[in-house]
Amino acid sequence: MVSAAAFASIALTAGVALIFFTSVLHRTASGIGNTVESIRIVEELEIELLAYRAMTEPLARVRNEGRLDRLIRNAGDHVSSPEEGELLANLERQTDEYTAAVRRAAASDRASISDIQESTQTEFDATFRLTRELINVNVDQGRALTNSAARADQWADWIGIGVLVFVVGGMGALAIWLRAAVYAPAVELARTIERYARGERTIRASDQGLAEFRLIARQFNDMASTIEGQREKQLAFLAGVVHDLRNPLSALKLASSFISPDKPLPTEERVRQSYSRVQRQVDRLERMTSDLLDAARIEAGILELQFDECDARSIAKATIDLFEPTAPAHRFVLHVPSEHIALQCDPARIEQVLNNLVSNAIKYSPRGGEVRLIVEQRDDSVVFSVSDEGVGMSKEDQAHLFEPFRRVGTSKETIPGVGLGLFVVRRIVEAHGGRITVESEFGRGSTFRVMLPAKPHAELPLVGEP
Repeated sequence: MVSAAAFASIALTAGVALIFFTSVLHRTASGIGNTVESIRIVEELEIELLAYRAMTEPLARVRNEGRLDRLIRNAGDHVSSPEEGELLANLERQTDEYTAAVRRAAASDRASISDIQESTQTEFDATFRLTRELINVNVDQGRALTNSAARADQWADWIGIGVLVFVVGGMGALAIWLRAAVYAPAVELARTIERYARGERTIRASDQGLAEFRLIARQFNDMASTIEGQREKQLAFLAGVVHDLRNPLSALKLASSFISPDKPLPTEERVRQSYSRVQRQVDRLERMTSDLLDAARIEAGILELQFDECDARSIAKATIDLFEPTAPAHRFVLHVPSEHIALQCDPARIEQVLNNLVSNAIKYSPRGGEVRLIVEQRDDSVVFSVSDEGVGMSKEDQAHLFEPFRRVGTSKETIPGVGLGLFVVRRIVEAHGGRITVESEFGRGSTFRVMLPAKPHAELPLVGEP
């Protein structure tokens, strides 16, 4: 920035100097042009005066007087100094006096041309002397303008040489400084990134060089630390998945151990118990794999929605009908309006959203209680509200509730799951152009609200980024 500012200042100075000297040269050229034109007009005026002096015809004199007046007016357009203006005014007055004297002398019928010239000699000499003085003034002005242009040219040469020396010296100094402050830190940063790419995950960039390089180094270090943290989270997630898979697999192994190929079959009641246990664990494994698959599709941006016109009430009723027989410890309450609620959505995905929310309401209220599902029409939106009377959560947990692989509070140790359900729910809702909110109080339950537009503006596929 300092170097750029210095060179910008030099460029500005050179530009201002160029404009100044250009203006000086323009004024000089214009002044010299005016001087030359003024001299030409005065010389033409002298010729007309000499011709006027020799004329004998009155009509020719009148025409000549008109040309004299026109030439004096034209000379007035090229006046460039007060002195020149005063001389021109005197010349105009003296010319009028001379022509008037000629007319008076020519009024006598016996006056000859020599008599007229002799009687007006004094006025003629005075007029001609003023034209000579006017020419001399213009010549002096031309010399002064030429000297001014020469001085400006000399100053321009000195300034140009100074700018050239400064630029050449500045470029050399800048090159040396760039090597130390830019090139070396850049090479060091590139080597650090290359070593990191080769697998040295603990290496970090040194905080040196320009502010920009220090910022890049800090951002690289933050990125490397973030990636390392994500890697640790992924390893922890894999460990959690393995742990959660181990429980249903152990239960399946235990249930299947009751039936052996070399022993008699157990009683029908024992078989039915084992079959029920196997079915529950298979359902649990299916939910886990479904969440993992949906999360993978979301991150890959290939989970698409199939929009259709449906009744929001039927989706809510199907959700309650699914869970009511399987959770006798809970009391399910469904509130829907009597009239049809039109909703354009992917019914299967919205049912998946409600199933997940109701399933969580059941899981996170292990002592039972009421699970309430409410469907409302609000202007151009449809709102699904799922409430429970369970364990609830803190404000801190609510802030991270919809992050992938995130499970809140102490429930992550006692309630099964991989922490992907609400992440998938949020992305499905957002893909419909809606939003999901949560209100919860620790120990007093939670309420999730899904707000969907009745008619989305566009049917967009669910992509990987929110």
